[in-house]
Amino acid sequence: MTAIIGVDPGTTTGIFAANVSIVDTLRDRKVRTDYRAYELDASKAFAVMQLQLDRLRDPTVVCEHYIVTQRTARLTQQPAALEVIGALRQLCADRGVHFRLQMKSDAAHIAKNAVLKRIGWYQSGQDHANDAARHALLGLASVDPPAFNALLTFGSIISTSR
Repeated sequence: MTAIIGVDPGTTTGIFAANVSIVDTLRDRKVRTDYRAYELDASKAFAVMQLQLDRLRDPTVVCEHYIVTQRTARLTQQPAALEVIGALRQLCADRGVHFRLQMKSDAAHIAKNAVLKRIGWYQSGQDHANDAARHALLGLASVDPPAFNALLTFGSIISTSR
């Protein structure tokens, strides 16, 4: 079983925390995912991340690498994204949890809405939670390639959410 947490940081923070496992039966193989998806204001995201780190066994946290450029500075002042990233990085360091940043464009490329819907990870009307799910899926590709491949190719996907 692989535990992965994807984070879309910002004023509204998306969190997608999942356990992914391949289940072999006598007849076929299935992929089981147990996940929780959230859209929260930045002040609540830290508390939810603490809960998820307590719930999941040996998780990897993958987070959007928010970069301030001249363009982003003109379009939006988003200090909350940087603050969330810093707080999560410290939380993970304090707990010995692997933390990694990844580019939004890479996550968006690998997991369009149609892919999230097919694997049962799409959250209707929750763009930030879906962006976090994209990051979780991209993170899964490097943390557990067989589970990633199984999730995208198996016909039987069992998703449960709470």
